[in-house]
Amino acid sequence: MLEYREKKVLCQRKVGDIVSKFIDWVKKYDLFLFDLDGLLVDTETLHYRAYQKMCLQRGYVLSLDFSAYCGMAHMGSESLKEGVYKLFPALYEEEPNWAILHKEKQKAFLEILSKEGVALMPGVEKVLRFLMAHQKKCCVVTHSPSQLTDEIKEKHPILKSIHHWVTREQYDRPKPDPDSYQMAIKLYAKPQDKVIGFEDSVRGFMALFAAGIDAVVISSILNQEMKKFLKEKGAIQYSSFNALITV
Repeated sequence: MLEYREKKVLCQRKVGDIVSKFIDWVKKYDLFLFDLDGLLVDTETLHYRAYQKMCLQRGYVLSLDFSAYCGMAHMGSESLKEGVYKLFPALYEEEPNWAILHKEKQKAFLEILSKEGVALMPGVEKVLRFLMAHQKKCCVVTHSPSQLTDEIKEKHPILKSIHHWVTREQYDRPKPDPDSYQMAIKLYAKPQDKVIGFEDSVRGFMALFAAGIDAVVISSILNQEMKKFLKEKGAIQYSSFNALITV
């Protein structure tokens, strides 16, 4: 009987941890928006390796370490494009159309994903189940195309609990432009809805900021300069969803 009571108390504490942090947001907000890569699923290293594979297939060794890659990728797609071309001027001469190289990179990514799979980020399943239990409206807003997101959802059925998705085919200008989030609001928010968004990068935060959406940044790989910038902009920051739900 004592063991049962101890387990019951432990369970209540775990639920209480989540409620204590999320309950105010659940009461306040009607629509929860989420980025995908690096926030809900641990795909950042897969994207990094896909860029390496794309370059290698063309005869170039991408020697950027993961931290340097994230530093460019998290600032925006143009920053990554410029960084790769700066490293390999001959690649630009060979193929100046970045869209072609990006398509090759996406193919490499899908090959890695299909072979190895991908993990959910820490705490994601708890957060999604909590929002499901409270019947909150959720939407993923991602730079990834639907082919990629469909593959990821098959790997993690919990992501299918998010009924609304805005993928790269549905908007014109990528983050940090607010176009993707404005599309999500247009499609899924009622005029009176209060909206909150979750991102893992500076460019994602800037997209939320420009769209006038309350923003939370969840990341453990931001450098000090990025953290300082986000703090100055008033972003709420946590290292992971686990850190958020256990405060």
